[in-house]
Amino acid sequence: GFSVVWVEFEWDTDIYLLPAIVVGSNDLYTQSGGGKILSEGSGNQYFSRFYASASKYVSVSKLEKVGLHVSYMYNRRTSNHLNGFAGGISYRPSFAPDLNLIAQYDSRSFCVGANYLLLRHLFMQVLLQDGKYFSGGLAYKIYLKGK
Repeated sequence: GFSVVWVEFEWDTDIYLLPAIVVGSNDLYTQSGGGKILSEGSGNQYFSRFYASASKYVSVSKLEKVGLHVSYMYNRRTSNHLNGFAGGISYRPSFAPDLNLIAQYDSRSFCVGANYLLLRHLFMQVLLQDGKYFSGGLAYKIYLKGK
């Protein structure tokens, strides 16, 4: 889902060992299902999924990073439960700093994937869920500040 409400905490450089923390909710607003809150019949639901996440990146070398991620998700829906702990690991190799390799568990299934930023703007993503479901995507990245 798309996260539209979040609170993110990043720590001062004096305590750089602490992880980044995010608290949020999915499906803030919808026009489907008549716009009813927690309407189970169809469409999105207002504030139907909540989560708290922590991520910590560790530099293995000057250009190489490993990320450790853990989350707890709570879903009030009776269908499509995705409740419980989730976690993952990401790896950014030194030979391709715009490549990010990912392995994760989302409290229901295992996924492996990668994303790559080509020519500073074309963001490509591939994912294999439970070893049998493939998905991928492309996005064009626009920088709001001069990078």
